[in-house]
Amino acid sequence: MNIGEMIRNVDGSVTGYMAEATYDFEGVFLEKVASTHERAPAFNLNAKSPRGRPVRLGSIWERAAKETGEI
Repeated sequence: MNIGEMIRNVDGSVTGYMAEATYDFEGVFLEKVASTHERAPAFNLNAKSPRGRPVRLGSIWERAAKETGEI
């Protein structure tokens, strides 16, 4: 089940939306996490509040695919 779409923009940024029956976030974007900790996430998933403030929705970790090794 897909709950949204993320698109890589020409400037390298990633934006999109997430929606279900109880929420609808437009302008979802990724923010690179600056950490040297081995278990830190690679990105934070953020959206804008109705007043335009950034709100963190969650985190994304990089993993390698078992079959191809692609990250």
